[in-house]
Amino acid sequence: ESSSSSTSSGGSSSGLSLEEPTSEKVIVPWDLTPIKDLEGCSAPFLRKLQAQLRPRIYMPGQCVFQQGEDMEELYILQRGQCKVSIFGAQIDPVDGPCLIGGSMTFVTPKTVTTVVAKETSFVAAVPKRQASAVLDAFPPDRRTLLSKSNEGFKQLCDSFHQQFEGGQEGRENSLSALPFLSGSSDGFLSLLASLLAPHLLLPGQVVLDGTDLRSDDEVKLYILFGGYCHKILDGVLVGTISRNMVFGELEVFGIDESRGLKMQVKTVEVCEVATVSRQQLFEALERFPQERWRFEQLVHNRLEGCVQQQVLGLSLFAGLSSQMLSQVCVLLERRLCSQDTQVVTEGEPGDTMFVVNRGKVALTHQRLKVGMLWAGKCFGAAQMFGIQRQYHASLHTKSTCHLLVLSRKALHTLAFSGSKQLCMASLRQRVQATLDSELRLFERIRWENRRRELKIALEEACASHQASPFAVSPTVSASRSTTPRRTPTARTDREAFLRCIIAAWRKDFSRRVANRPVTPPVVDLQDLGQPFRFSRGLRRVLLEGSAEGFDSPDLWRHWKQHGRLDCWTTVRPSGWLSAVRAEIPTQIFALKSEARGGDTPLPWAAFGR
Repeated sequence: ESSSSSTSSGGSSSGLSLEEPTSEKVIVPWDLTPIKDLEGCSAPFLRKLQAQLRPRIYMPGQCVFQQGEDMEELYILQRGQCKVSIFGAQIDPVDGPCLIGGSMTFVTPKTVTTVVAKETSFVAAVPKRQASAVLDAFPPDRRTLLSKSNEGFKQLCDSFHQQFEGGQEGRENSLSALPFLSGSSDGFLSLLASLLAPHLLLPGQVVLDGTDLRSDDEVKLYILFGGYCHKILDGVLVGTISRNMVFGELEVFGIDESRGLKMQVKTVEVCEVATVSRQQLFEALERFPQERWRFEQLVHNRLEGCVQQQVLGLSLFAGLSSQMLSQVCVLLERRLCSQDTQVVTEGEPGDTMFVVNRGKVALTHQRLKVGMLWAGKCFGAAQMFGIQRQYHASLHTKSTCHLLVLSRKALHTLAFSGSKQLCMASLRQRVQATLDSELRLFERIRWENRRRELKIALEEACASHQASPFAVSPTVSASRSTTPRRTPTARTDREAFLRCIIAAWRKDFSRRVANRPVTPPVVDLQDLGQPFRFSRGLRRVLLEGSAEGFDSPDLWRHWKQHGRLDCWTTVRPSGWLSAVRAEIPTQIFALKSEARGGDTPLPWAAFGR
């Protein structure tokens, strides 16, 4: 119309003309019979499923669905071609007509692959809820589709293994992308990549079951390269494990995370998991010891949530403000100790306190086990506060332990204001009372153990001499008027029994002497080289090792002096001090005689007459 009007009005044409658009009719097949994944299904089932289809069109490059999304619909590619990838790896494309994802889409709650249209594609979608209702109405067809789902998963696993095991370089790149292995040596990454065992797991599959770990081969370290999992503790969801994360490190190092509860890790979608056994991992760490701290840091990070809980539960820090408790948590040093490790030796000097976060530690005093420390218990507070320099007991780990260490230097960083210094003073008094209580308890346990050992020794002595030590000789008359007398045989048995008792006492005494701490050597007062301040005539005087030339103006007050100059048991008195002590009685009697007014002889002079 516009072309004819322009010719009639203006004469000549401008050269513009509207051409009739050409259209090509596309026939989209709606019949589900040609679809290979639905072969073997009954015609009524296919017709009822076909009635639920909803048509869609996807342009080239448009994503149909991505891996990990909720599988809310089933997609049937009626016409066109789509690209398929799993964990970034391209697999064979799909051409219509087909069921995208195969028969596995009937049973998986998450999408397994990523599908992108390669050309203009016609897709029919059916809600999964409606498809499940159709399957419930046709049980034989449901069994047929489930069997085909198993075959489809087997093919997917074979494709994954070919892709994962295709090259060593690809596995090393995957390991280097993990955050905790960033900066590791190429040799360690190459060795660890050769030890990995790949697994492709369906949604809802149990990856780790903490109740089934019995041997070193069953304890493994799990690395999640794709997908995500749920961590379930006694039926309660407690955490989520996402891509490029590691789990199972506590079990590898021998720390029980479940603490009696049922712990499981289940997949939520199709997951790409690689495992390495405990034995293989430790052998690799023996070859590369500089990489061990990376795996220990995984343990520290996993148990970090329990640190503040353990600090709050300590009676030592009761009453402190939340700010100070937070600072204490920051100052704590995390330490991982394997089984049968000597943490502290009795008698050695130290200035650190140990708090048990996980595991059990045996407490021994003078080679005698006096207790056990478990999660939430501490030791060494007296040494940290400087009340006692040497440790009064030894610590020996009975299992793999995660310890929190607080040093005296770190503690002093807290007490920089007046209010905090008052808190530290109260803490010091509390630690002193705790130390006294522990020492009394250790002494009581030691005496009870000594009494028990002596009782056992006496029972052994009695067993070795079955004859009674006070047995009466059978040759002695049994008359009532006659007092029974002990025979030489009975006397010999009694002497042997007493010798056994004396031997038991000597054995116990020798053991106590061997365990007795060594007394410090006696030092001479003159060897110290430092002046001591003594009381003489109620005046404080410095004696440089000799009293020669010093005269007190108060001669009559010498007898009022109190105390001894050698109050230290480990200091041997000097020669001049012994001479002064011998001269004191003579001076006292001489002064008393002079006071009486005369040459009264000394008391011991009468004995000589």
